[in-house]
Amino acid sequence: MFGTLIDYWHYTGSTQYNDITTQALLFQVGDDVNYEPQNESLQLGNDDQAFWAMATLTAAEYGFPNPPPNQPQWLALSQAVFNRQAARWAKNDCVVPGGLRWQIFPFNGGYDYVNSVRIR
Repeated sequence: MFGTLIDYWHYTGSTQYNDITTQALLFQVGDDVNYEPQNESLQLGNDDQAFWAMATLTAAEYGFPNPPPNQPQWLALSQAVFNRQAARWAKNDCVVPGGLRWQIFPFNGGYDYVNSVRIR
């Protein structure tokens, strides 16, 4: 959703939704600033985290206005998610070597699924 609003800003030049988009993208960053908030541990999946990161990566690529300097910046958020997910890469769980599980935590249903997200 918020990646779409970044696209909207990029293609139209309208800043109508910029503040709410920034607010939303910062709301879920969590204590470790990597889109793994504690309040979502019972349902957060790698795909959920990846969608947030793809939105921030799009923001960085398009030059969407960064948050104030005391807040995490778009590229840093994208990098933080990449680093977290790269560490969770399951080397032997796919037909082809490697994959990322659907869920982050083993106690969540669907942890044994290997999944991917794609955009556009």
